Amino acid sequence: MIKFIKTSFSLTNNIKTTGAITETSIFVAREITKHINPDRPQLILEVGAGYGNVTREILKKMHPDSKLFSVELNTKFCLKIEETINDPRLTVINDSAENFETYLPKQKIDAIISTLPFTFFSTQLAQSILSKFKNHLSTDGEFSQVYYSLRFLKQVKRYFSVNKVKITVNFPLGFIIHSSNKKE
Repeated sequence: MIKFIKTSFSLTNNIKTTGAITETSIFVAREITKHINPDRPQLILEVGAGYGNVTREILKKMHPDSKLFSVELNTKFCLKIEETINDPRLTVINDSAENFETYLPKQKIDAIISTLPFTFFSTQLAQSILSKFKNHLSTDGEFSQVYYSLRFLKQVKRYFSVNKVKITVNFPLGFIIHSSNKKE
């Protein structure tokens, strides 16, 4: 209980960058990572890594030869992930999600997992990030985002042709949007 209170306090103090008041639930982590393929190597981008709840789920599911780049703006959160997760497939990047392409190999991304608080972003910043996600996602790649409101779905639909919404148990209730450029 003490850990929960400390974590909630830390997240709430950084609400504009975390967009959360509690850690991501295991239900959200499982749903948002459902496109991780354990049978083939993938290049995976996680943005908004927080304390690493989703990071751990990605690492559990991914192929031994996959690479995970986890971007997190909060330095304390990055240090926590580096202290608690020891996996050579993981690269933790302490920077804004807008700069992710600077750190990745020059290849298309197979899966983008995001817990970014887009509702706190300016329209210009949100559009910039979504545009970069679209441009760097492989043809058969998947972009999965957790939201706590569906009002942002309209903006996502401007960039991705296929969008499926799943409701997940979380506090507050979470909506996972799985998006791609595939033709249905």
